[in-house]
Amino acid sequence: MTCCVGLENKLFDLKRVIVDWKRYMARPLWERQMGKIGWTFQGGRCIH
Repeated sequence: MTCCVGLENKLFDLKRVIVDWKRYMARPLWERQMGKIGWTFQGGRCIH
């Protein structure tokens, strides 16, 4: 069981996470390895 109700809500959040992941992967390797890059995903429908 998850805290998220409804397929539409789950897809909304997943799409936003994918956008963040693509931004992260587009950064140079050295920058990703520093570990100082945060996620911009906030205020999702399922993640509180």
